[in-house]
Amino acid sequence: MPLVTDATGNDLTYKIIGAAMAVHNEIGYGFKEEVYEKALEVKLNHAGIEPNRQYEVHVDYEGERVATFAMSF
Repeated sequence: MPLVTDATGNDLTYKIIGAAMAVHNEIGYGFKEEVYEKALEVKLNHAGIEPNRQYEVHVDYEGERVATFAMSF
């Protein structure tokens, strides 16, 4: 039985955390965030989990867009 489950009752959260820990243990520390992001994408794909790496987030103020950010998964 997994230690961590998500709201649907499956072990997706456990798998994602495990993949992130594996990436860190395999490539170590000191790289740019982009390296870890791409490595985690590879690890998740190999685990059969299709990640969405970037989400576009808009910030609107008084009906006008003032910023757009790309947030990592």
